[in-house]
Amino acid sequence: MAYGLGIICLLVLLAMLLLRLFLIIYGFASGAGRRSGFAMTGSETFSVAAADQIWPVYSVLVPAYQEVPVMEQLAAALCRLNWPAARLEIQILLEAEDEATCRAACAAAFPAGTRLTIVPPGGPRTKPNALNFGLGRALGEFICVYDAEDRPLPEQLREAYGRFRQSDPGLACLKAPLIGRAVCGSWISGHWALEYLVNFKLIQPALARLGLPVSLGGTSNYFRTSVLREHGGWDAWNFTEDADLGYRLLRHSLRIEMITSPTFEDAPDRFPVWLSQRSRWLKGFMKTWGVLMRTPGQLLSELGGLQFICLQLTLGSAILGPFLVAPLMLGFIIGLCFGIFWSLPGWILLCLGLTVLILGDIMALRFASYHCWPSLLTRCAYWPLHTLAAIKAAWELVRCPWFWAKTPLRPSSKEESFECWTGSLA
Repeated sequence: MAYGLGIICLLVLLAMLLLRLFLIIYGFASGAGRRSGFAMTGSETFSVAAADQIWPVYSVLVPAYQEVPVMEQLAAALCRLNWPAARLEIQILLEAEDEATCRAACAAAFPAGTRLTIVPPGGPRTKPNALNFGLGRALGEFICVYDAEDRPLPEQLREAYGRFRQSDPGLACLKAPLIGRAVCGSWISGHWALEYLVNFKLIQPALARLGLPVSLGGTSNYFRTSVLREHGGWDAWNFTEDADLGYRLLRHSLRIEMITSPTFEDAPDRFPVWLSQRSRWLKGFMKTWGVLMRTPGQLLSELGGLQFICLQLTLGSAILGPFLVAPLMLGFIIGLCFGIFWSLPGWILLCLGLTVLILGDIMALRFASYHCWPSLLTRCAYWPLHTLAAIKAAWELVRCPWFWAKTPLRPSSKEESFECWTGSLA
């Protein structure tokens, strides 16, 4: 029995690694994450006089809790959005007891017509709870979700609308890639930025192009408002609420695709901040997988065999991988030091795992700024940190399952968000 379970575990791990390897190579070779310009043409060319007749209303939802330092930066980013002001409904979603952020939001120079929506107390003080409150008051045909620290490329709304306009109603959501800006002098932020590039420039675009399950991130997502309302919005108690929502849409045969106009944000520049945020995500992935697998037979019938297997391998590897990386690397070092030789399957898994990690990083450097290059030299010291985050996530899931670790934010130190980064994303 134990031998059989061991073989099954090895095969599952091998499948996870092979799928990730395939997605990395496919994403790189196909240029799935490469930027492609989008411009309105013909009757869609922007005209102020015809704006009310041509352009739909976008509802931009921005949850903000304890975000005083970034309110002015957020206001400047929203002012840059390239969309007719009369067709843009911006809601800054504020918690009733967060008076400091409310005052900062009132003082910031947001675009004219921006609504400061106060989320009443009583429910969980979470981002998805605030989004659900904003969704109930949204007037737009499309919903866009940003985080308070986001700096989206101004053309992003246009590209998303163009894709929705050219597609069928089965396209429920579009996801913009996130580009983490490495903070100068911060070792951890360089690794975070490189990790973002692997995910958002290689793996997720490959999944979307192949029609496989895409795990949504928490920001820069575009939805059809009617679809969101029909399927119940966000799970107010989940820590990766958009991943949960994305898989829920998938169960109803709706599609998620990627656009190419990115959103920029600063990567965590301190290890405690990194650990807190990463463990929160892992805890959310565990909850999401648990919800999906409450009725595995129904999930299989809704998704079909290929989608079901891919979901297990991608979401499963996001959960299982962090637990394994430090023990595997430690075992490798001990084996080298003491002449302990692993079995052939163990060596195959280890070598394949290292190949996948290293190859993904090298290919992602094609899209990187110079800040990310030195990080490649110390990746072996970064990967094992995920095991600490996984242990912390599992501990919190048992001891305090509803605790939301808030990530402290600071405004970007440089105004280089677009000019110094977009050249490397082509």
